[in-house]
Amino acid sequence: MEEGEDVSPPTQPSMSVVKLIELVLPKDAIYLAGSCVQGQADYVHKTKTFPVAGKDEAGSQPEPYWEPGSGRLPSTFASKIGHVFYYVQASCVGREHILAKKRIYLLVQGTSDFHRENPLQKPLFVEAEKKVSYNCCSQGAIGLQIQMEKNRFTPGEKVVFTTEVSNQTGKCIKTVIFALYAHVQYWGFTPKAEQRSRVDSSALLRQEANTQIAPFNTAKIISTFGLPPVLSVSSDMASSKIMSTQYELVGTVHLPWSLTCVKAKVPIVIARTPPDSDGCQPQEGAGALAREDCQD
Repeated sequence: MEEGEDVSPPTQPSMSVVKLIELVLPKDAIYLAGSCVQGQADYVHKTKTFPVAGKDEAGSQPEPYWEPGSGRLPSTFASKIGHVFYYVQASCVGREHILAKKRIYLLVQGTSDFHRENPLQKPLFVEAEKKVSYNCCSQGAIGLQIQMEKNRFTPGEKVVFTTEVSNQTGKCIKTVIFALYAHVQYWGFTPKAEQRSRVDSSALLRQEANTQIAPFNTAKIISTFGLPPVLSVSSDMASSKIMSTQYELVGTVHLPWSLTCVKAKVPIVIARTPPDSDGCQPQEGAGALAREDCQD
């Protein structure tokens, strides 16, 4: 062995271990299509050198991120036929493999240009009337009217409408049922490239009014619906090649003593204006924390 020769043991390979990864976003935030997702990813990093015990480097190191979205994204959506989900995922990547990753699902609200194309709104009035038979040979008429100041709404808005029921029979009307329906038409292709469509209808909201309308009398009912905070915007197949959504408010007077019912249907438009140019500003609110302990 020559004098001055380095006889220290060879350097041992090191291995990185990510003990914790977090995604921090505004709590319960709803993102408009075309807006930006802003937050931060924190992780705790540890390095070990074998066979000698290494030094832990515990702490939080922020990694900010900024992800723009497309202005034509559909809303977060789920049904028995299909669904649309969005998520943000953060990954810690080593030289050879992924050390840790975590994802958080986002609520995304689609937008449309309906407000710009139809800036004015007019009151809406719909009525229906039916002649009914009861007690074998008796006849009468039931009238149902629904009036609204407007029929265009944004997700999360309150829908207020007035209903008038005219009971021109000798029977009592006990209940009137209101429901908001979504009619979704899907388009797709078979394995043989044949185009097919399917319509799925579901009741989003339902409300029952105990009226007790006496014979040969008229009653007015004022009702309010609170729309869900995220809804697919109203559309047709000309603007969407996969699915289109239409809404209607249906008022129903059930007449069990006549084995029939009277319905009035009001078309409802759900629209949401696209974000302005400053849509990439961070949203206020508490951070939604997602944790995952990862070890390699």
